[in-house]
Amino acid sequence: DTLAFELPATDKRDAKNVYYHLFRRWKQIVPDNDTALLVNDWNIEHYKFSQFKKSFPLLLGNYAQESSEEKGFIIRANEMAKKAKGIDRLGYLRMDVDNLGRIFAEGLGENKTLPRIAGLSRQMSYFFKVYLNSLAEFRQENFLDSNKLIADILQKKAEFLTANRRDNLLFIYAGGDDLFVSGAWNEVVEFAFDVYQSFRTYTGNNPDITLSGGISIDDVKFPFYKAADESGEAEENAKSNGKDSLGLFDQVFKWDEWLGIEDISMIDSEIQKYLHSETRPKLLGILPFVERLEQQNIGVNYSRNFVRNLLITAETQEKALEKFEDNKKSEEALGTRYYLHLPKIAYTLARLPKNVLDDSDFRTSLKSPYNAPYFRAIATWIELLNRQ
Repeated sequence: DTLAFELPATDKRDAKNVYYHLFRRWKQIVPDNDTALLVNDWNIEHYKFSQFKKSFPLLLGNYAQESSEEKGFIIRANEMAKKAKGIDRLGYLRMDVDNLGRIFAEGLGENKTLPRIAGLSRQMSYFFKVYLNSLAEFRQENFLDSNKLIADILQKKAEFLTANRRDNLLFIYAGGDDLFVSGAWNEVVEFAFDVYQSFRTYTGNNPDITLSGGISIDDVKFPFYKAADESGEAEENAKSNGKDSLGLFDQVFKWDEWLGIEDISMIDSEIQKYLHSETRPKLLGILPFVERLEQQNIGVNYSRNFVRNLLITAETQEKALEKFEDNKKSEEALGTRYYLHLPKIAYTLARLPKNVLDDSDFRTSLKSPYNAPYFRAIATWIELLNRQ
């Protein structure tokens, strides 16, 4: 509980021993102690503690549950992987704010003053160092319930796959304008969506203040530094997608494509022009399909067949698109991208259980060319959730 080191002597001072004592409860350590840093402590009375010369708050993104295997230690990687839904894997999430330098340089416009810039910096830091702890530990109160309240006002609800707690997350770092989190892979994926939607609400849905993120999913024995590199690479790919994006399952899409597209105008204008005769499907995007299939509980065997056929369809599209490397927006390339899937999808649908086939929204939406780009991401997510 104690860190000790010596500051060497200089021309202006003698050598000095420095001690850092870490403890959870108030107690006297040494008679001449100097400063107390109170981690995430909001009780004003504690800052009047008489044994210390000075007391300061230290805001810190440090969410972690206690290990059930080793009392007194934080949860271990193998514990989090074992508690993941479906496949036993860890997820690693890295996120940061897009264009932060420009936000500080230009965001306040003519109203830019030093106190306002400091306030903007402080509010950004509060989100990552303070709010994220509450979002992870008290998801019901700080995300699900609060968004229901917002929905009554804005007629817009939060999107999420499950309403479960977040007991299997570990904050490696959260502060300033970015974060690095590990945990059970399915909780990490859903936490990323929670963070994004909360951040957009926190910033008043300002179109110029967005986040990009990347997630890697690995075996528990996979080297940590390599997992950090992989999630960082996924984040960079998201930044290269015009920002405001998430890299997941080796796919990169805008957040709204993952969560479900409400406003079809966000789709590329050239593609909209090409698909103008097609009506917008009821389900559009990745999460709506995963959510519907999870609700219908189609069974392991049906799930495997569905995933296999969807992956085959995606691979067929991707191979056919390789010859259009230089011109992905030609008539032929667009036809390959948005209509090549129809025969295989019809075959896939015919082999699903009756309760799924009776769902006309699911059936017609899956055949819609608007959803053709998302087959691999949908299939991968369903596969990981159902793999034993």
